Amino acid sequence: MDINIKEKEDVDIIIREKEDYILVQICAIHGVSPGELPQLLESVKNEVSRVYQGRGVVISIHSGFEVPGWLHSALAHAVMWAPWVAHYDRYLGAVVAVSHDTDHPVGSIIKVYV
Repeated sequence: MDINIKEKEDVDIIIREKEDYILVQICAIHGVSPGELPQLLESVKNEVSRVYQGRGVVISIHSGFEVPGWLHSALAHAVMWAPWVAHYDRYLGAVVAVSHDTDHPVGSIIKVYV
């Protein structure tokens, strides 16, 4: 199941349920400002928690701008209750950055199809 959230005119959040993880895709044409961060995080946290069921979370950000580190950090923190959180890298797959799960240690790579 896909959940689509229109955060503002040029920012979409797509939550995709996969068998082993939840994929959070942020599509931002012009970027996200720090002032928009609280609302974005609340939306992600609420929607992921509705479909969570003990799975890890993969964060993928598609944008026409360079994605700031604070955006990735804030999104990972928003879902820190997940067993593991990975960030999508188009060359590697999803790299686990935070983990409470011995099956998915930090630094492991998850095959992801976005």
